[in-house]
This record gives sequence, structure tokens and C-alpha cells, in this order.
Amino acid sequence: MIEEGEGICQKNTWREAARRGEELPWDSRLGYERRGTSLDVTTARHDRARGLCQCCPVLEACEQYLSDMERAGVGVDGVIAGRYSDTPTRGWNSGPKKLPPAPYEGQQTHCRACRTAMWPQAADPELVATQGGPRHLGEGLCEHCYPRFARHGRRRC
Repeated sequence: MIEEGEGICQKNTWREAARRGEELPWDSRLGYERRGTSLDVTTARHDRARGLCQCCPVLEACEQYLSDMERAGVGVDGVIAGRYSDTPTRGWNSGPKKLPPAPYEGQQTHCRACRTAMWPQAADPELVATQGGPRHLGEGLCEHCYPRFARHGRRRC
């Protein structure tokens, strides 16, 4: 049973599994090889996490949290709010200098709707203005697709 204001990922079954050291659907990709887990297994786990998130009663709060972290330039590893962060969790000190040519595994780099490469929310506005290209607004959607495809315009589970 989910308490009001509690996310699916906060259910006691998931907490108990975490205490036993089990990998949860939302857990990071980092170190999957060290743990003896294949990338395919990790990808399937993340697919499950995205599905669970879509019906979560606090999905909007998670998306707001993730967007706040992205605007601050802080990457969040693993799946949160049904997607990956647009900001890498390591190896990105001063922000991107160009749009990514292809999607990166484990990072939200391209719009979920139009598949266009997009700037992270924390990207320097002057750089975005001079280089061109849409900015990520949240939910994995670029500024052009967000008004049409954001959750607030769709039915819930």
C-alpha cells in the first residue's frame, strides 16, 4: 500500500530489498560490470523503473526535484521521474560546449518527442543563443515539444 504523498519507489518492499543489498529498478548504471550485471539486465531494470514511475502518485514532485537539480547543474544517476538526468553525473565540470551528435546511454540528451538534440537545463544561455538548438524544459522534452506533450496535458494511469 502506498501512503498519500509517498512514491512507488518508497514502498516498504523496495526499502527492504535495498537493505538486503538488491539492485532496485531505479539504481545507477555505474559499476554494473563490477557487480556482475550485464548492460542488458541494467537496461531492462531501467525500463521497468520508467514504467513504474509513469503511474506514481508523486511523479510531478520527482520531476520538479530532477529539473531543479538539472538547472543547478547537478546530475542525478539512475532513473528518476521516469527518465535519466540531462546532466552527466561525472566528467562534466563546466557544462557542454556543443550539442551531442547522438544520444548518450544513461543521460537525457535528445527530446523524447522529436528526437532532436537539446541543451541541458543548466547550459549557459549565451552559448545556447549563439550555437542554436532547443533547450530541455523537463520530462525529457525540448522547449518546442514540452507545451504539447508534457504530462499536464495527458491522462494519468
